[in-house]
Amino acid sequence: MAGDLPEGKSHEFRIDLCTGFRGHTIVIFVDAREVYRRSGVTTDSATSRADAIEVLASAPTAHIEVSVIPGDFFGSIACDTAAHRHVVISLVGEATLNLETFA
Repeated sequence: MAGDLPEGKSHEFRIDLCTGFRGHTIVIFVDAREVYRRSGVTTDSATSRADAIEVLASAPTAHIEVSVIPGDFFGSIACDTAAHRHVVISLVGEATLNLETFA
């Protein structure tokens, strides 16, 4: 998990699961480490959020991979954690997994 990295050698950022999730199973890897696995993830219609985690990457550029079932969605992104400390993951429509970075 995220806390397994040596102190001083990490770059923290946040991942928010937002819109479009309806009982999905979501698995997230950062730099080939599984940091999140949960079934039954559903977006709260009042907040437009489903879940959130704080993550530590071992290098300034974090490689993020996301798998969402059902639908067999898969996406990946390289995130410069110095410039972008926030990643938002959403399902859009019937067939799009969206990964966005923010400062």
